[in-house]
Amino acid sequence: MPLKKSDVPPISEIDVDAMVAPWVLPFGIGPTRAAWLAIAYIVALGLVNLTNVLDPQAFVLGGGLAASADLYIGPIQTWFT
Repeated sequence: MPLKKSDVPPISEIDVDAMVAPWVLPFGIGPTRAAWLAIAYIVALGLVNLTNVLDPQAFVLGGGLAASADLYIGPIQTWFT
């Protein structure tokens, strides 16, 4: 059965803490750091998929990712290997 617009809760009612809890609880970190780890994991997963398809020599990450590399580059390298 397809979802109706009334079935989807507004953004203000979505429990963000519950969404990041799997990242927060095991590592004992705050939700902001957990969100960065989740983003890093998703980026690493995408890079792994690109590697399997294209077999590139290198990746260049730019834009907003480059500005905050200290927050996510370590986890990306960990999950990428």
